[in-house]
Amino acid sequence: MGARRPASGERTKPPLVLVVEQSDDVREAFICALDGVGFATLGASNGHEAVVKANAMRPELVVLDLSVPLLGGPETLRVLRSQSRTRGALVLALAERPTDLDGVDGFDGALRKPCTPAMLALAVQGLLTLARRKRASR
Repeated sequence: MGARRPASGERTKPPLVLVVEQSDDVREAFICALDGVGFATLGASNGHEAVVKANAMRPELVVLDLSVPLLGGPETLRVLRSQSRTRGALVLALAERPTDLDGVDGFDGALRKPCTPAMLALAVQGLLTLARRKRASR
């Protein structure tokens, strides 16, 4: 059975993506790119803020820079996966070095930084599409 398509004139809510990145400029560039392709977005500059916002807003996907302060990326990921309100969110890790991903389990995809906002938007679209296809095939 395929995914339900909205009836003509029916609006669907865009997926909510939480972008967790300590650099204000980079975070805003990522958010602008995601907004531009139709996602609803919110941002966080550190791991603590990310956990609070994720619990309140329940994003479908979290873009998580593994080097964020206040909890740090790996610990933020562990907290998100341990809480019932956030464990179902997809997590796309951003890492400056491939070794940053060593020993960090639980993310659904990864991109190496630096990456362009367009690359990030494509990765988010692809990850959400794969997850929806996987759910539909169950």
